[in-house]
Amino acid sequence: MIITTALANEIVARAMAIIHHNVNVIDHHGQIIASGERHVSANSMKSPGGNTHRETHLY
Repeated sequence: MIITTALANEIVARAMAIIHHNVNVIDHHGQIIASGERHVSANSMKSPGGNTHRETHLY
């Protein structure tokens, strides 16, 4: 089942309210689609000469 980003964000918000820890929802490609913490998008971090995947976690 594929869920929308809006539903993933709702799941994150509800789960974090219960467990008081960060929650990430990851799609079938392994990309974070919703998070309780702010992340830098992998798409914005692509280098001009290649495909660089980097995330910034604020823990």
